[in-house]
Amino acid sequence: MNSCGLEQHAEIRRVIETRFLISAPDGAALFPTAQLQAPLTAGIPSWLHALTQGQPEQAIPYLISRWSQWYFALLVAPWVYVHLRHQWQLPYHLADIAYVQSEQGTPQRFVLSSLGSPVEEREWQAFLPLIDEHIAPVCQQLSVLSGLSAALFWNNAGVRFYQGMNQAEQEGADVRHAADLLDRPVLANGEKSLYQPIRLRTLPSGEQKKRAASLLSDLSSGRRCALPELPASARRTPQRHNICKGLTTFCCCTNHNNAIRITEILFLFFHTLISH
Repeated sequence: MNSCGLEQHAEIRRVIETRFLISAPDGAALFPTAQLQAPLTAGIPSWLHALTQGQPEQAIPYLISRWSQWYFALLVAPWVYVHLRHQWQLPYHLADIAYVQSEQGTPQRFVLSSLGSPVEEREWQAFLPLIDEHIAPVCQQLSVLSGLSAALFWNNAGVRFYQGMNQAEQEGADVRHAADLLDRPVLANGEKSLYQPIRLRTLPSGEQKKRAASLLSDLSSGRRCALPELPASARRTPQRHNICKGLTTFCCCTNHNNAIRITEILFLFFHTLISH
């Protein structure tokens, strides 16, 4: 490898290691993402114990939805950024990825089995391995665990896909094939897709503003509603807030705007009604 190639490889390694871990920190407990595919038994799986401990049963669907946002923000967004910005494919199989958990029980850093390898494909199908082998089974398992529609988790993943794409585009990367993927309601094999997680809203002034929506699902009635969600570009820090009859929940944002609080309160309110 010539000096230019070595320098490029060193830069890619630096980019990856600022976003992921290649080896687990000493003494850290690792949670293999392959656990998300394990057959479910009665009770909450071990990787959700820290998140749900001491929480009322009706809050668990909301907590799992929030957990998924941390998961996809720390995995999908940087994965897509590295892919587009550096034409580099990171590991995507569940068996090749693990995570270190925060004190709150959410993913904190992802650990990859390797640095990955270059990728030349510039078509939307280049993202199918990530979708088919990782996002799809994770969304399905979280849907079963929470009782919420899988569409909510696909939306959470799609917002983070867009976030990684947007960051790469801002740095001059060609993201047309990623945008092509997000414009497909259904993939060629008939599977679900990450269709339009960010949509344009026209303001009275005529200006168009990007908006991310989170789907909250009431499975007992089959209804779904779109409520305001945290912008994909927001940086998040876990904080706790006691709301709705003492239910404790996580608000993972730095700007605790009214839209987020209303979303949380409504979610817990409706699930409290369902449980009675």
